[in-house]
Amino acid sequence: MDHQTILLDNGEEKVYCNPINTFKNERNSTNNQAIVFLGKKIPALFKKVRNESTTKTFLKQTKFTLTTKGMKIPTMAPAISAVKNNSNNNTHFLCPIFMGGFGNMMFQLAAHFGAAMSKGMREAKSKIDQTVKRFNIGSTRDVTLVGVHVRRGDMVNHKFGYNIATPEYLTKAVQYFKSKYKNVIFIISSQDIPWTKANMPNNTNVEYLTSPKREIIVATLTLCNHTITTVGSFSWWIGWLTGGEVTYFKWPAKEGSRLRKQYSKDFSDFFYPGWIGM
Repeated sequence: MDHQTILLDNGEEKVYCNPINTFKNERNSTNNQAIVFLGKKIPALFKKVRNESTTKTFLKQTKFTLTTKGMKIPTMAPAISAVKNNSNNNTHFLCPIFMGGFGNMMFQLAAHFGAAMSKGMREAKSKIDQTVKRFNIGSTRDVTLVGVHVRRGDMVNHKFGYNIATPEYLTKAVQYFKSKYKNVIFIISSQDIPWTKANMPNNTNVEYLTSPKREIIVATLTLCNHTITTVGSFSWWIGWLTGGEVTYFKWPAKEGSRLRKQYSKDFSDFFYPGWIGM
């Protein structure tokens, strides 16, 4: 089972983390081993970390091993583990291994950040920062990130009455943000990447999310400044949580369908006031 991680760093060294969990030492531009949670039970060394202000173990001990392909860790390892960078600068990373339901995951995340703050650690740069650099833009302060969620998949042939967003809508929404903001990068998630690539306007800076995990998609897209939604509640919540400007497809339900009966005449009971229908 794959486990997602969040990496923290201390001092001036920056560590970058992307969906496949690789990281790089920026200070000396040398590649370190990628951290890859494969979930295989491989015997390895033990490491125990304690909260120095108390006598109890704050982070449970875990087993892990460093290989040429990265770090492998058992599936049933505790929720939070400590990993020491394999360099000589004594930099440490905290890697939460999320287990259980959403509520349990939130407790794990809170404990992780609490431990990090007590040690003066700060959050590592995310993949968005790498994306910004790839387009030769100085920093996220100089760019406008627009999250795009294109829902197709099961809705294309669903008989309940969904109206799938059209290529014309996608083009219009993209042009709206490109005409209003500078250095726009569109961060896209879709169940139908080939269709989306074929219908995205040319000369557009685009980054496609490859993770199939819904929580990763939501977490990434809500870090953007604005949102292009299509149809469905998943898009709706991304737009709501992101803030900024949100565009939506005006006709999400087919006339005469069971789904259409659940909305008001102009769909105003579903779309938040101030969102932009197209």
